[in-house]
Amino acid sequence: MSENRGNLGSNSSGESTKKATSFVRDATGLVRQLGALDSFVLNFLSMNLLGVFILGVFGIGLYPSADMPLSIGFAVIPALIIALTYVFLSVAMPRTGGDYVWVSRILNPAVGLMVNFALTFILFTFIALDVVLSTEWGIGAFFYNLAITTSGSTATTAGNIATMLSPLPGTFSTDGWIVFGIAVVFIVLVSLSVALGLKSAFRVQKIVWVIVLIATIVYLGIAFAVPHHTFVTNFNTYSGSNTTAILAGATSTGIPTTIALSGTLLGFVFIFLNFTGFNYSAYASGEIRNSKRSQTIGMVAALLVFAALLVLIVVATQYVFGYNIFNSMAYLFDQIFYGTNPAAPYSPSLPPPMPQFLIGYLTSNPILIFIICIGFALSLLVNAVSYIFIATRNMFAWSFDRSVPEALSKVDERFHSPYVALMVTAVLSVVITFFTVFTTASNFFSYITFLFAILYVIVGVSAVLFPYRRKSIFEASPEFVKRKVGGIPVIAILGVLSVIFAIFIGYALFTPSYSGSFVATNFEVVIGVLVVPLVIYGISYAYRKSKGTDITLIQREIPPE
Repeated sequence: MSENRGNLGSNSSGESTKKATSFVRDATGLVRQLGALDSFVLNFLSMNLLGVFILGVFGIGLYPSADMPLSIGFAVIPALIIALTYVFLSVAMPRTGGDYVWVSRILNPAVGLMVNFALTFILFTFIALDVVLSTEWGIGAFFYNLAITTSGSTATTAGNIATMLSPLPGTFSTDGWIVFGIAVVFIVLVSLSVALGLKSAFRVQKIVWVIVLIATIVYLGIAFAVPHHTFVTNFNTYSGSNTTAILAGATSTGIPTTIALSGTLLGFVFIFLNFTGFNYSAYASGEIRNSKRSQTIGMVAALLVFAALLVLIVVATQYVFGYNIFNSMAYLFDQIFYGTNPAAPYSPSLPPPMPQFLIGYLTSNPILIFIICIGFALSLLVNAVSYIFIATRNMFAWSFDRSVPEALSKVDERFHSPYVALMVTAVLSVVITFFTVFTTASNFFSYITFLFAILYVIVGVSAVLFPYRRKSIFEASPEFVKRKVGGIPVIAILGVLSVIFAIFIGYALFTPSYSGSFVATNFEVVIGVLVVPLVIYGISYAYRKSKGTDITLIQREIPPE
C-alpha cells in the first residue's frame, strides 16, 4: 500500500539505510482500527464546540472591540493551512506520534522530542482543567440555574450545591476536596475507557458527540426563540444585579464602544485556541486506516463543520443576551478574573457570564437546562478522553524510538493499548489536578499556550524542508504528498504559510491585552518545558551510546507498523 512506502529511509546524502532492527520490537502492537468517521469525531470533539462558552467570554472580555463571528472567519484560515500541513505529513509518514515522528526524521530527534513533549505537557494541564471545569462550570452551572428557576427547599439545596462546587482557588477546603474527588473519579473513568481499547474509547466519543450536538441544537433553539427582552426582565428580577448597572459599570471602566479591525484580528487568538485539536488524529496515525481520506476528512472537514457551528453559537449568544450587555459582563468579569481590576463593578452574586450559567434566565424548564449543562460538562470530559488517548500515543512513540524507557511502549495484547503510558498519564493528571484545585500553581501556566505557536513553527519548517532534506522518503510518498505548484512542492508552500501564521499567533498570545504585564517567572515554565526533553534526550543518547546503540541512526528511519 502506498501509505506504507516509508519503511525504508535514507541518509541526507541519499544513501540507503538498512531496515530498522533496533526499535523496541519489529511491530508496534497497535492496530489500524480507526476510519474517517472516527478521525472526524476525535478532532471535532477535541476542538470542544461548547468550549466557546468559556473561550468566547474571555475573548470578548479581553478584546471587546472584536467582531467575534468575523474573528472565527479569520481563525479558520491559519487553522486550515496548518491542518493541511498535518494531513500531508500524516499521509507521508502515517505513524503513531504524529509530529514527533516527522520532526525527528526531517530535522532532529531531540527537536522532535522537544515539541511533542511540549504538546503532551499542555495536554496534561488541559486534562486537569477539563475535569475540574466540567465539575465547577458544568455540573455547578446546572445547580445554579436550578436555584434561580425554582423556589423553597429545592432552590436552597441547589444553591448550596452550586456554592459547594465553586471552591475558592488556592485554599484547602471541604468544597475543594469534593471537587477534587469528583475530578479524580472522572480521570479514572476516562482512563478506563481508553484502557479498554480503541473500540471502547471511540464508542464513548461517538455517544458524547451526539449528546453535544443535541445540546448545541437545544441551546440554539432557545437562544433564537426567546426574545432579548425576556432575558433582560428575568435577569433584572432574579440575578441580584441589573443590565443597566452592568452597562454603566463597563462604560466607567473604559470598555471600547466600537468594533475595530485590530481587536478582531487579535481577538481571533481565543477562537484559534478553541480550534486546537483539529489535528489530533495525526498523533494516532498508526491506528488509522486509509490515511489520505481519513485524515483529510478528520482534520479539514471537521474544522469547517466546527467553525460553521461556532459562528451560529456566537451569533445566537449575542442575539439573545444582547451584544452590549454580554460584552460588558464578559469585560467586567475578566478584569476580576485576571486581577487587572479587582474593584471592577461585577456583582459577587453573579456567576461567570457564560451561556450555561445564563440559560436559566431564558427558560425554567429543568430538562432543557440539564441538556445544555450536561452537554457542556461532557464536552469537557470527552476532551479529557482525547487528551489522555493522544498523550499515551505520544509517550509510546518516544519509547518505541528508545528516546525514553522502553516500558512506556508496552502494549496490552487484548486491547492493543499502551497500558504503562496510560497509567503514567492518569497519575500525572491526578497530580496536576490536585495542584489546580488546591493551589494557584496553574497561574504559572499562563503562557503555556505559547507552546502551540512554537510547535506549529517547527512543524511548518519541517514541512518546508521535507522534500529536500529527506528526499527519498518524500519521493516514496503517495502522489498526493508529492503535488507541486510551479515546480514547488505544495507541502513546502503549506509549511511556509504555517510558519507565518504561527508567528502571528505567538505575537497575539503575548499582546498586553491578552497576557497582561509580562511575568518572567511564568515564562520560565515555557522555557523549562522546552529544555527538559532536550536533557532527557541527551541522557538517553549517552546511555544508549554506552550500550553500543546510536539512537540517532534508528531515528532516521520510519518506525515499523
